[in-house]
Amino acid sequence: MKTKYGACDDYSNIQGEAQSLLTSVCREKKDMLLKLVGILLGILQDSDTDNVTPSKKDGALYMIGLIAESLLETKSYKDKMEQFLVSLVFSQFSSSHGHLRARACWMISQFSEVEFQIFDFTKCFEIISIFNH
Repeated sequence: MKTKYGACDDYSNIQGEAQSLLTSVCREKKDMLLKLVGILLGILQDSDTDNVTPSKKDGALYMIGLIAESLLETKSYKDKMEQFLVSLVFSQFSSSHGHLRARACWMISQFSEVEFQIFDFTKCFEIISIFNH
């Protein structure tokens, strides 16, 4: 039996394996989770637009979304998720880059378990409605 693989098949496989490795390492090695979160937050909090491109922000958000389960299982992170989402994710809803707005929506779905205590969602809905018109 002969099987053919295309370039897309290899890419999907590599991407899936990388995602699996990232989630496994973060689930089993809490010190790696701490280091990775530090690096990713550094990217998201950097205001130098020459250094942090929209693609880098998207990648950082994507990686954080992939490890959402590990973050929500760790009490020290779970307690800070509302602040993280409000300050770094919700701000992407007003981005001029459509893929960052889409990533922000995806991030909210990844962290749907977070219970918000303080945030007023009316501002979030106002921002979203601006881009729908």
